[in-house]
Amino acid sequence: MNHLEENHEDELSLFSPPPANTGIQRREWIEFRPTNQISADAPLDFSIPPQSAAYMDLKRSSLKVKLRLLKADGTSVAKDTNVALVNLSLQALFSEVECSLQQTPVAQMGSNYPFKAYIDTLLETGASDKVLLDSQLFKRDTAGHLDDANVQGGANQGLYRRSLYTREGRILEMEGPLHLDVFRQHRLLLNGIPLTLKLWPSKNAFRLMSSDDDAAYRVQILDAAFKVCLQTPNAGVLMAHSKLLGDATAMYPFVTSHFKTASVSKGEYGFIENNLFQGDVPSQLIVALVSSEAFSGSYKRSPFNFQGFDCNFVGLYVDGQSYPSQPLQPNFAGRNYVDAYRTLATFRDDVDVSLLDYAGGFALFVLNVDDRVDFNAKRRGDCRLVIKFGTPLPESVTVLMYGKFPKVMHVDQSRRVLLQ
Repeated sequence: MNHLEENHEDELSLFSPPPANTGIQRREWIEFRPTNQISADAPLDFSIPPQSAAYMDLKRSSLKVKLRLLKADGTSVAKDTNVALVNLSLQALFSEVECSLQQTPVAQMGSNYPFKAYIDTLLETGASDKVLLDSQLFKRDTAGHLDDANVQGGANQGLYRRSLYTREGRILEMEGPLHLDVFRQHRLLLNGIPLTLKLWPSKNAFRLMSSDDDAAYRVQILDAAFKVCLQTPNAGVLMAHSKLLGDATAMYPFVTSHFKTASVSKGEYGFIENNLFQGDVPSQLIVALVSSEAFSGSYKRSPFNFQGFDCNFVGLYVDGQSYPSQPLQPNFAGRNYVDAYRTLATFRDDVDVSLLDYAGGFALFVLNVDDRVDFNAKRRGDCRLVIKFGTPLPESVTVLMYGKFPKVMHVDQSRRVLLQ
């Protein structure tokens, strides 16, 4: 005989106390300073020692930086100096971020870290995330004017608003999460595991924008700290985990990123990339087009100006099967690109990009292969990306290909870190 168990909504549970989380005894944030001296061209090195009892909460950990802008002669910028930081300024400071756990590399993005951070922020946040965005100096650029580098009199209001934080030699303090894949999963990292970080600086021509012909402004980082969130479980949890590690490994499923770039020459009508990820099939692929000059770093161009370039075909093929079933065929000249625009809703419905703004520097093509991420199986196949343009490219363009793949990190009793 089947027994039906009633389920009441929480608002009717009038005689039950709320559940209490007794597993965690303490949560705190500890600041770690770089182990090396901060200088213009050197990376920032952080070394977080293994904790005896506390677990690291990587998702709640953050990077804090203090900086100011200088002229070429080393003096502070004035009130009307024609220079400002690019958008998402905190993340754009660094071209590459390396991370190792127990001397095992777990993050190797190459020099594409700012693009991953910007795309993640654009697609996974909305107007309700104001504190998170403002603390990293994310001030959305004006659509259609992302390459307007005239700070004081130009049409890019985002660029002007960012300049207010650094004018007259003001010291700017920013803080935000690191956009590393293993930092985006919510499981706590076992005690006894050391963590190291190395943050390589971006070029000043990438970090800053100015319409001056002789621009040679630079960023001076005055101080930096990595704020590690430490959570201390109670003794019972520590003992239970220690016992379980005798027979099994701790598992950390997360979605890892692979970034590829390719340059398409001026005058070309199309682009094809075969064997996209050496036989691995991503669960999702994000494609963007940006000026190669801006991609490499130019004071007069925004590196995050993702234009349409009269693209009229974007197709991803896995073993000959198209994803989606019909390739995207936008018409930017006629402002008919709603299918491409609606791919942004893959992440959330309140992405802060309007249909009109999409073509003005926010053209991202999100192609889903598997709606459900399977951490138990690794899909193999031949991936091919095809892009076509209605008119010849007016300049050299860099294609950004941001693939996402399921991965599981294992930690055993001796604290060895293994990636599967």
